[in-house]
Amino acid sequence: MTVSTARSTGVMALLRAEILGGALLPGTPLRESSLAVRFDVSRRTVREALLSLSEHGLAVHRHNAGAVVRSFTAEDILDLYRVRRMLESEGVRSALTAPEPALAAVSKAFEAVEHAARGDSSTVLAEADMAFHGSVIALNGSVRIDEFYNRVATQMTYAIAILQRHEQGGSSQTEVIVAEHRAIRDAVVARDVYEAQRLVLDHIHIYERKLLAIAGEQRRSVSRRPAAEGRRRGSSPG
Repeated sequence: MTVSTARSTGVMALLRAEILGGALLPGTPLRESSLAVRFDVSRRTVREALLSLSEHGLAVHRHNAGAVVRSFTAEDILDLYRVRRMLESEGVRSALTAPEPALAAVSKAFEAVEHAARGDSSTVLAEADMAFHGSVIALNGSVRIDEFYNRVATQMTYAIAILQRHEQGGSSQTEVIVAEHRAIRDAVVARDVYEAQRLVLDHIHIYERKLLAIAGEQRRSVSRRPAAEGRRRGSSPG
């Protein structure tokens, strides 16, 4: 790894942490010049970091406007969760014949969810959450399916982190999260394919609906903003 690559990777990791942690909100501009000054690196290094963020689905480039932190649309949510249904449904079906080490990996991933739920980081919990679902998908035993999931896992983690911050349910909400994942773990380890399938699909449906509601709120907020700014300009002394 070259020095330049190491620097861009470092900047990307810092920005990723701030996006997942909520320090950089959806729609926040990611300006090369200001980020270069902030991190004391070249604009080229920042450009490479922003490109990597885009490849992971955490930023989008707008024509003549540069990069901004991704905001999820309803279409984004529906698309991501269609992918989850396909991959996780196939994963739980494979539980019937999956080798014991693969089932043990699901249990270990659940323990990480439990541990993260005892902390106060929405990012850590979201990452543990999606790692658990990744372990369910891995029951397929397909390297290519795992690689495909890994390409969209960061976007899914980001979506879950947004939801957890939005709900801010404290211990009661984390208890629900742990209970839902425990039930899925138990069904998978017991090789109860029917029950695991039901639990996974119910879980996905609930979180898809919640994220669609948040996306709708954000869309309405953005649409109200220009009107409010117009009223302020109109009331200014001239």
